[in-house]
Amino acid sequence: MSTIKIFSNLQEVYDCYGEENIVPITNIAQIIYYTSKFRVQPKWVDESDRNKGRIVCYFHKGETVKPYEAWMKNKK
Repeated sequence: MSTIKIFSNLQEVYDCYGEENIVPITNIAQIIYYTSKFRVQPKWVDESDRNKGRIVCYFHKGETVKPYEAWMKNKK
């Protein structure tokens, strides 16, 4: 089974959703929390420019409101 990509690069994600609506997350525990507990999928996944060798997931800001609130509450 082959994988079909909707976007070819991050710029296409920005063009589709607007750069102001995309949130980069590099904390692997937070990424796992968002994707497993809330079933939120990143719009783009890449290697971080700031932290070489680390993953960065780009999520739609509107889809991360509830996961972020729960993350901050449970993080304490």
